[in-house]
Amino acid sequence: MRLRAIMRGWRGFVLAGALFVLLVSGDAWLKAGTHMGFKPPEAQWVLESRDFPAFWAAVERGPVFDALRQELSQPLHRFDLIAYEATGMRLTPYRWEAWLGSSALIAYADDHAGISLRPGLLLRVASAFHRVFPGTEANEDIHAYRDFYYAWRDGYLIASPSLDYVQDALETSPVRLPPRQETPHLVWRTESGSHPFHFGIAARGNLPLEGWVQAEIESRDRPLEQHYGAAIEPMAVLTATRWDDLATFLRAFAPNLEERPSAAPLRRALEDTVSQWRLGELEEGWDETLGQTTFVLSDIERYGLIPMPHAAFIGEEYHRRALAHPLEPLFASGFTSIPYQWGPAEGAMYPLWGAALSPCLARSGPYWLAATRERLISDLVEHVSGDSYTEADLELRLNWEPAGNALTDFLPEWGSYGLIPGADEGDVQRDYLPYANALARLGGLRITGRMHDGRLQLQGQLIGEPGMAEPQEDNPDS
Repeated sequence: MRLRAIMRGWRGFVLAGALFVLLVSGDAWLKAGTHMGFKPPEAQWVLESRDFPAFWAAVERGPVFDALRQELSQPLHRFDLIAYEATGMRLTPYRWEAWLGSSALIAYADDHAGISLRPGLLLRVASAFHRVFPGTEANEDIHAYRDFYYAWRDGYLIASPSLDYVQDALETSPVRLPPRQETPHLVWRTESGSHPFHFGIAARGNLPLEGWVQAEIESRDRPLEQHYGAAIEPMAVLTATRWDDLATFLRAFAPNLEERPSAAPLRRALEDTVSQWRLGELEEGWDETLGQTTFVLSDIERYGLIPMPHAAFIGEEYHRRALAHPLEPLFASGFTSIPYQWGPAEGAMYPLWGAALSPCLARSGPYWLAATRERLISDLVEHVSGDSYTEADLELRLNWEPAGNALTDFLPEWGSYGLIPGADEGDVQRDYLPYANALARLGGLRITGRMHDGRLQLQGQLIGEPGMAEPQEDNPDS
């Protein structure tokens, strides 16, 4: 009798264990997919990860969240609330994996974003229960939940605040899986436009980045020189062999302002600025005398409510000596020219808006210099040189400290005047400033590019020490 009772107890335990294994195995089978899901065919960009919860968890253990935790005890509290309002649950990496699966495909198309997932058993049961109730159908295949439309296709969930997004995604071919990586990765890519690109960001250390952009720049047979070696690291420095290379790189990532209706106010503001300042046009082939070219964003200051960028241009002349500064035609009419000298460098100042904005042009040795104010060009003359080198065809450096400090300066003022939608000064202090302060602690971004097989191959890191490239001891031309 006792043996029979023990066997009955063990039988229940074994049945419960078998049921648990069956549910776990079924959940894993449902989450396993042969592709990433679906998106509209004309998506402007895509974010995708084969294991998004693992990527999220790894980033939470890294320096980005270390910086955030110095400002906030719960770094994602605001996003938790947004997710709770949208989905009814507070998301964590574990809950995401349990409910939504591992893979995630986020796309942006026609001013609308959406997501495609391969959920497991929990969400499929909840979805089936939700579809039982009348009034949830947006049409035959698409249902509505809170502010989202969603549909199922081949075991994948497609969801978006836009009905058109879901409809378009239902009619397209699946997106193939990205290569599996040892470290969790997030891929950012686009296949549209004249400059498609593809980047992978690894969830470790300084967030290393590697990828390519479909852009043609001049390939160098010698390293890039570090022309600007100021003691204070500027906010941004972009260097390439030619001016056209800088423009090509920027166009590859800038939004197409001509085609986007939402960019109309910015377009009009830029056109009005050019009209009011009566800037001239550069001559045909103005940059033909220039070799390596550098654009510097020194910092951004606030004048009242207006952000004023302080920028500079360094162009190294080669082949032949031009008699006049190549940017001089911009100020040929409508500007007062004041001859000026900065040490050995001669040039001119064009007063426009006091010390905040008075463009200056000068020449120092083989370098043509331009800056938005006198103090910056004086610094350029003192520090311009070619004493250190980077093995690359293009280099981009961003310093997060001045960027974060600028946001810390601007945001409270903009909030007090209602210039941030849905946020007043108190909201800015609570919800925005901690992230600006954390950004200032993240060091700097550094990316280098090399031409290879018709593509600009890029690699670098998103955060870390912002300092200049390590100088080589010998000039590569010597």
